Amino acid sequence: MNNENNDSVKIDDSVNYKTGYNFEFSQGENIIRAFGSAKSGKEQVFFNDALMAEKRSFGLKSCLSFQSTDYRYEVEFHIANIFTGELHCTLIRDGVHVQTLKQSLAKKYQLNGKTKLLFLISQGFFAGFILVMAIDYFFNVFGK
Repeated sequence: MNNENNDSVKIDDSVNYKTGYNFEFSQGENIIRAFGSAKSGKEQVFFNDALMAEKRSFGLKSCLSFQSTDYRYEVEFHIANIFTGELHCTLIRDGVHVQTLKQSLAKKYQLNGKTKLLFLISQGFFAGFILVMAIDYFFNVFGK
């Protein structure tokens, strides 16, 4: 399935938590594959099926760099929408943008409407609970 965003760029919305995000870039005879886990934050980049870079990232942006025999590559991951799980994967060769591919979670995994509201309310309660616990700890340690 494909959706279109405001830029009229096709977005593959078939990602699930089991398989994660899988991007493939063709560079002449070479294939660069990028993988991002939808659960654990693990990111991997393969050059002709050889693992070139790997890390875990829980931020909204991350970058993995590697060197082939001819070029220096960078693969950038950017979470464009946390509620739909839209992830942009950009390939850069020697500092020049080559291509950006976009994927999002399948509709059944996206936070829309009621689930988004419940998510935001639960995060508010969680943040409030942490704040109250921190204030209570502060007064217990330093007195009233």
